Amino acid sequence: MHPGPPMLARWACTAAALASLAAPAAAQSLDLWGSFASGFARECPSGACGGANIESLAAGGFGQASAAVVMSPEAQALHPGVSFAAQASLVGALEIPELKAMALAAAATRYTVSARAEAVQAYVYTGAAAADFVLNVNVSGDITGDAGLSGFVTVYDSDGYNPASEVPGTRLDNSFFSWSASTQAQPEALTFTLQPGDAVYLRATLFANADSRNTPSAADAFHTLTMGFQDATGLVQAAAVPEPGSWALLLAGGALLLARRRP
Repeated sequence: MHPGPPMLARWACTAAALASLAAPAAAQSLDLWGSFASGFARECPSGACGGANIESLAAGGFGQASAAVVMSPEAQALHPGVSFAAQASLVGALEIPELKAMALAAAATRYTVSARAEAVQAYVYTGAAAADFVLNVNVSGDITGDAGLSGFVTVYDSDGYNPASEVPGTRLDNSFFSWSASTQAQPEALTFTLQPGDAVYLRATLFANADSRNTPSAADAFHTLTMGFQDATGLVQAAAVPEPGSWALLLAGGALLLARRRP
């Protein structure tokens, strides 16, 4: 005996009604992932740097897996010894942030130069039981003169956190560094626990700044800020998890396909 049209219609309605129970609710608002890069160089002839930028560049945005800026050859030719570059990417199977930044102010005249790379990604934990996660972070760089490298890596609870706003969310763990001399390296591990269905945002930012008002300077972190999970079992990109509406369509579509297969 095959189910008749009225029963199939009821199945489709039931599928839509139960979809919100079957789908991870966190996936509804976890679409703000992306990569960002920016940099600028400014001449400071009188010691003060209140004038216009020689060059200011920005690239990337939400929904972009990579972004990069480099001071143009034309601007570098006009201002020898001055340059900046920044690159942000989401790499690997989990599209995890990877950052690079460099600022150079090695000219005899006075300049201030800055570069910034940033990336954010969202994840949902799909496991059946609570799990501990360890995120290993590595960053290194070289600094000379009046320069600095700084940045952070933070894991946020997705509830109440919006990557597009300046309002901070609940931090599950974070790493911060700020260097102003010599060659530096800082390996660190972030740890946090997730329950089934939990969602998090992973955000990383890297700054490089150089100032030649007193001495030629450079901040080089193109060695790359990298990170990776020791064990990412059950952790998936939020963008890969169907939204509740998508689950409803999938379930309802299954009922319709069954109806079409009736002899």
